[in-house]
Amino acid sequence: MLDYTGRCLNLAARLMDKARPFGVVFSDDHAADLMSAEIAPMFSGDEVCIRGISEQAPLPIYITGAVIINPLDREPASESKYHRGEKTTLSVQQVRELDSFGFRLPRAPRSHELPGVFVEFADYGSNGKKTGHVMSLEIEEGRVEDHPGGFVFYVPMRRVKDAIKKLPSAAKFLMFDLTTDVTFIPYCRVE
Repeated sequence: MLDYTGRCLNLAARLMDKARPFGVVFSDDHAADLMSAEIAPMFSGDEVCIRGISEQAPLPIYITGAVIINPLDREPASESKYHRGEKTTLSVQQVRELDSFGFRLPRAPRSHELPGVFVEFADYGSNGKKTGHVMSLEIEEGRVEDHPGGFVFYVPMRRVKDAIKKLPSAAKFLMFDLTTDVTFIPYCRVE
C-alpha cells in the first residue's frame, strides 16, 4: 500500500525545497541500493535537519551535483522560534527621511524561516511627554540580499513612518533631553 499523506508527503515537500538551485534530492537507503551503476555516480551523500521530521538529528540524503545544501540546514533546529540579530537604533528624523533600510540578519534564513524586524519606540502623550509605554510592530515584508558581510534584510519604511507620525523630533524637544529613537531588531522566525 502506498502512502500519499502525512510524513511521506511532508518529507517530499521539504526535500524538494532543498533541491536548489536545481537537481534531485531524496532520502531512502533502499532507493540508493536500487540505483543502476550508471546513475549512482550522479549522486553524493549529505545530511540535513528537516523541520517537523528530523529537527535534532540530521537525516541522510542523496543529492545530484547541482544541488547546493545550505550549511545551516545541516545544523539541528533551535527550540527558539526567533533567531535575533544585532539591534540598530535610528532617530525619528532618520526614519522619516528613509524609503528603505537594510538590517543585518543573524544568519541566512533557512527554507522554513521568514526574515523580519521588530520595531520599538517610546509612546508620547498629547503633552509631548513619554507615557512610559513602549510601542512595537513587526515587519516581515522586504527583500533579503546576500552581501560579503552577511545577509541583509531591506525593509520599506512606510509602516514605520505611519507608526511614528505623532512622535516629536529630537530637535523640537532637545532642551528637555528627550530621546526619540526607534529601535530595530532583525530576526529569522520559524514559520
